[in-house]
Amino acid sequence: MTPLKKPRAMWLLNHETARKFEIAMLKQIGIEEIFLPKKYPVDAFFRSASIDDSEDINLTIPAEELAVLNDADWYGSPSPEAWEIANRYFDILFFMVQSGSIVESIENNYKGIVLLRAFGLDRSLNYTKLLNYHTRDLGKNLIKSIGKRFYFAQAYDHLHRIEDDFLSQRKLFLPLGVADCHRNVTWRF
Repeated sequence: MTPLKKPRAMWLLNHETARKFEIAMLKQIGIEEIFLPKKYPVDAFFRSASIDDSEDINLTIPAEELAVLNDADWYGSPSPEAWEIANRYFDILFFMVQSGSIVESIENNYKGIVLLRAFGLDRSLNYTKLLNYHTRDLGKNLIKSIGKRFYFAQAYDHLHRIEDDFLSQRKLFLPLGVADCHRNVTWRF
């Protein structure tokens, strides 16, 4: 009997606070190899972003291929070579919508499971509106073309209720985590 291959994930978010608990949770469920992007846009939207290369040591892929992944612009349009490497080694891709190019690039190039990580938005928005804004109203078509490989990975179990069917029918509840903490009952100056 052949042992099951452990999945690898691309976590294309760069959100510093979320990374602290999301990566730990992925490891708890058996995803030991996680790629983190090394570039992000210079944009106020990324004010909570940072680079973290600490997971690179856990990746069992050739160094020259990791270098291609690390050099890629995962928020824009990565090269065909970067996508080829991603498809060869990674089973799952987490992303957020901050541009139409990332959605189009994933739809056109990635063959694995695609998880739109949804942490919630302000009251005036939902992910349907955000997708359509960034994709010139092509969001529904792009997501539908990904098909059953796509999931709306909501951090709160009610987020799908305000989304159009193409997202709400693909909901997957991945709860928001928090880092370990303890209660401190003393003040320090």
